[in-house]
Amino acid sequence: MGLLFLLTRSHLVAACFINLFVIKYSHYNFLSFSSYIGFPKRKKKNKAQGKRDSIARKENMAKRLFVGSLSYDVTQSQLEELFASVGTVESATLITDKFSGNSKGFGFVEMSSDEEADKAIAELNDKELGGRNIVVNEARPREERPAGGFNRGGGGGGGGFRDSGTRRR
Repeated sequence: MGLLFLLTRSHLVAACFINLFVIKYSHYNFLSFSSYIGFPKRKKKNKAQGKRDSIARKENMAKRLFVGSLSYDVTQSQLEELFASVGTVESATLITDKFSGNSKGFGFVEMSSDEEADKAIAELNDKELGGRNIVVNEARPREERPAGGFNRGGGGGGGGFRDSGTRRR
């Protein structure tokens, strides 16, 4: 980084603008500032390599099961113990509320093989755990949801007293 000698307020504004411009547009070829000020150059991803990696991961991935209708008192270790009686459990996750930390009543279990996962579905679906009959299914991929933000739909309120100009006195 070079040293900037700031003499007036306008110099400060100009220096800030230049720094923001350099940072924002440094990855473009026509502005190759990255070599001058030490930004790392971005590497392009090979799409074919990425697809091969994801296919290989899916082949080696254990079968993921959805476990629903759980009692709020069930712990992650209880869930893991229940599925360990059927086969080898890769991981067991109980979904909790991020603010209170309480269970949301469902979780996910990964079994080491498809055969063990099918066996777990057959044996544990509708089995009683913690006073409730649990539901065990093969987990579906998570659906894409729109990103959070300001425009969530819906209209404005309205209502209230509106003066139409015809009041009695």
